[in-house]
Amino acid sequence: MDNLLRELEVIETEHKEFFEKNNLKLSQYIIISKKPVMIRFNSAVDNKYRLPNEIMKEVDKLIMSYYS
Repeated sequence: MDNLLRELEVIETEHKEFFEKNNLKLSQYIIISKKPVMIRFNSAVDNKYRLPNEIMKEVDKLIMSYYS
């Protein structure tokens, strides 16, 4: 879990201008359920503040890395 949060922070830092402009955190785009542990993309937030394709690809790759 800590690794996931750190990796999200790294992506957020790389694309700081988007997140600061919209006053968002990348962690708002991720839903983590506890039992069973699942990591999902929060499409409700994305519908309101669409992530640029570059960021979306990085987040998708990160989420999928936890399932491989």
